[in-house]
Amino acid sequence: MIPTCLLPLANHLWRSSLFAGVAGLMALVLRKNRASLRYWL
Repeated sequence: MIPTCLLPLANHLWRSSLFAGVAGLMALVLRKNRASLRYWL
């Protein structure tokens, strides 16, 4: 069980990991498009 004082940190870590994973998958899906589109992502 996570102590109450660490809940905001744990919440941030899983959300930022999810966001980075989605961005990485989108970059793989869009790899055949222009580099500027992937850079914008």
